[in-house]
Formats: sequence, C-alpha cells, structure tokens
Amino acid sequence: MGDRHRRRSRTSSHGDRHRECAAVRFCVGACGGCSRLRLVRFWLAAPQGRGTPGVSVSALHDLLSSAASHAASGRIDDALVAYRGALELAPSPELHHNVGVLLFSKGEMASAEQSFVDAARLKPEWIAPALALGHLYFRAGRYADAERAFEHALSLDPNSVEAMGNLGLTLQRRGRWRLALPHLERARALAPADVRAWFALRMTLLLLGRVEDALQDFLRFEPGAPLSAELVTSGLIFSRFLPDPAYEARYLPRALDWAYRPDQAELAAVTLSRAQYCDLPRDSLRRIYEKYNELQQENRHGMPALAGVRRQGERIRVGYLSADFRAYIMGRIMRDVLAGHDRSRFEWHLYSLAPPQNEDAVTGEFRKLADRFASLADLDDLAAARAIADGGVDVLVDLMGHSSFARPGIMLWKPAPVIVTHLGYHGCVGLEQVDFKLTDAYADPPDAAAYQLETPLALDTCLLPVRRVTPADKPIATRDALGIAERAIVFGAFVSMLKLSPRCLALWRDILE
Repeated sequence: MGDRHRRRSRTSSHGDRHRECAAVRFCVGACGGCSRLRLVRFWLAAPQGRGTPGVSVSALHDLLSSAASHAASGRIDDALVAYRGALELAPSPELHHNVGVLLFSKGEMASAEQSFVDAARLKPEWIAPALALGHLYFRAGRYADAERAFEHALSLDPNSVEAMGNLGLTLQRRGRWRLALPHLERARALAPADVRAWFALRMTLLLLGRVEDALQDFLRFEPGAPLSAELVTSGLIFSRFLPDPAYEARYLPRALDWAYRPDQAELAAVTLSRAQYCDLPRDSLRRIYEKYNELQQENRHGMPALAGVRRQGERIRVGYLSADFRAYIMGRIMRDVLAGHDRSRFEWHLYSLAPPQNEDAVTGEFRKLADRFASLADLDDLAAARAIADGGVDVLVDLMGHSSFARPGIMLWKPAPVIVTHLGYHGCVGLEQVDFKLTDAYADPPDAAAYQLETPLALDTCLLPVRRVTPADKPIATRDALGIAERAIVFGAFVSMLKLSPRCLALWRDILE
C-alpha cells in the first residue's frame, strides 16, 4: 500500500539509476476471498556513502550496478552474489534490506527475515525493514507477527499509508474488522486516489455490513479513478444497488474480459461469483471458470497434491469446510445433517473458517457431533490445506464455494483425494482440484457438465437438506394486519438484491401479471 516509493521525475544520478532499475515487487494474499493485497515496490537502494576506510568506491559502484542489472533482468542469484560482495566491502542496512527483498522473491523466508532484522538493527529508525517484515510475516501466514511489525512501522512514521493500510488489512485478515476500520479510513483519507487504500476500506465496510457506506465511497472514488481490476469488480457488485442498469452494462463486460494477473485471482473470483446472477449465456460462465482456474494453477507453481493415500479398513474420514458452523441458516441445516450420519461407517472432521469470536452455542453442538473440530481462521490457504491433509481426510466437502468468507484457495492444494462442493453456493468453484459438484435434476440441467469444471453429482432427491420447522404458536404476520385481500396471491423472495437479475425480475413480473 501507500505511495511512499515513487519514481523520481528528474534525471537520475548513478545511485538513483541503481535505485530505479532494480525494483522488486512481491505480493501476499488478503483476507476473506474478496481481494489481493499488493505491496509497493521495494527500491534496491544504494548505500548512503558512509565513507568506510579502505573501500574502493569504484569497486563498490561496480558491484551495485551489477546487482541492479541482474535484478532488473530477473537473475536473482547473480544479483545476490553482487549484493553480498558489496556487503563485504561496506556493510549497510540498505544492502541487508536489498538482500532480504531478493531472498523473499526466491521464497527463502527464514534468510530474508534475518536480512530484514539485520537492516533494522543497523538502522532502527528506518521504516523499510519493519514494513518488509510485516509483508513477509503476512505472506507466511504469521498474522500476529505481521500485526506487530506493521504497528512498529506505524510508530516510526505515523503518516505512512503503507503501514496503516497493511496494519488494517492484517487486522482484517484476523477477523478484527472494527479494529481495522480506523487504520483503513485514515489511509483512505491520506491517499484518496490510491486504489488499494480505497479497495481495502471498501472490503472492511462490506464485512461489517455497512453496504451503503461502501456504496457511497465507491461513488465518490469512481469518477476520477483509472480502470483497474478492483474498480471493475466493485462496479459489478454495486451495480445491483443502483437504480441505473447502465452500471451493470458498463462493468459486467469489463469484469469478464479483464486481463487478471495470477495475484488477482481472488478478484477474478468476485467476477465469477457475481456472474452467476447476471443474464449471461452458459458458455460465458464456462470461460470465466477456465480463466479463474488458469490463474490459480499458476499460483500453485506445479506443487504436488497434498492428499495422502486412502487408509484401508478404517472408517471413511469426511471433512467439512465452512465459516458457518454457527447459528446461521447453513449451520442449522448442516447440524441436522451431521446428526443423521452413520458414525459406524464415517468419521467427521469439521474445519472452521470463522474467527473464534464468531462461535456460539450452535458451534458447541457441532464440536460435540464431530470427531475433530479445527479452526483454520489464522492460517493462510496453504497452511490450512496442510492441516486438512495432515488430518487424513478422505473426502473434503466444501460448503462455501465463492460465497462470503469462502476460502477456495485451500482446495487449490488438493488436501483430500476427493473434493466435493455443496450447498453454500449454487455455482461451481472453477478449480480442477474439485472433483464433484453435488446437485440435483433441477439445480443443474442434464448438459451442465459441458459448462463447468466440476463433474455434476446429481442426487435423486432435493439438493437442499431442508429441515422441518415447527410453526409458531401465533402467526408472525397475517393478511389482515398487512392489508392483503384474502384471495390475493402473495409472492415473497428472501434473497439479496445481488441475486435478482433483470431477466429474473421480468419473468416474475410476467407470472404475476
């Protein structure tokens, strides 16, 4: 986040050329499946001329120029050799920091961490190592450490948009949305044109249920904002809250056709989830599934599946993945489903995506029903997938899809031999690692397999395990109290406006007329 590191417009000196040509950028995942936290560039800074006795300035400059050239060309190992040579000539916090950035880009987290720690030790008042440590910890799923690092960075520079924005995003990732909000609001105020600061605040407002505030901030930001993946996906979401259909006509094709980068896979997922409720041909949905899958496979970098070999002669171990093991409609439905399972044949592991503060009495009932109950809220996607794989799950049932608080990135790592998506979301996940989509003859037509990645697994009964509800002793509402004629047809739909497309509303109107 932030705009602290900007390119200089003036003519560069040798040191400035080194600073500009050797930029390294890296990214980490944000929370809740809605967005991607993108980090600002770390400029590989030349040492500030400490005048170390006996050091050849020309030799040092040659090493720095070589390091810059190698880094700019992607030859990270060669750049590291040059930077380490420079460190031997003139140890400096800047060079330790630059080595850390390059090690981070190679995925050598422990060594990168030590380099950033060394930089901070040599120059404790410098904010860059604190920010770098925060980003490193966030990427590693060490969110408590990331929070402390960004807090320290903010103490060094109370006006750092990068520090306050990423502190807000880290708190958001830990489910502490109210604590995140003031940091993100201040980042937004200090950098009103920064798309990342705006998008992070938008996400937190939505998580807090403040849809109208998020909408109004979008309308303030939109007029002067350049097109971006964040803008077009937000425009698609908010189009259903605005009376002008031109918004959806403007943003839907842009969101569908956007050239998302792999680090923007979660934004492609926003488009995928919203497209389910737009008036699109099914082949268009198939294309966005394929685009999302391609992006996520790039993020996987060819890593083998985590799933182990099926254990013979034991009960089949089924894992459920959800953020709704609580007093919520999906939680109440699945509580009754689990209670009816055959425990002589199946073993149940429940994996919760919700932060512990969201647990309630119904969560306690789930804990009693399960053979194992584990919280994944404080783990990143890969660590969460490893936790599931280490549990020896044979079949993993995803109950989220791309709904709010979903974590489809966990399934990317194939933590179970068989993965099924079910119930929480009517569309597909769009990952080749997901084997089946549980459905029925009405939810998906017979030719559905041609338009999705998961294989439809059709039940011979209703997809929804609808439970019986005991009627209230007294009617909650009556026709007379509402002024409705006795023979009038009453049509009600308990659904978000996001799910009501113009075609759907027109069909309902035709039926009623």
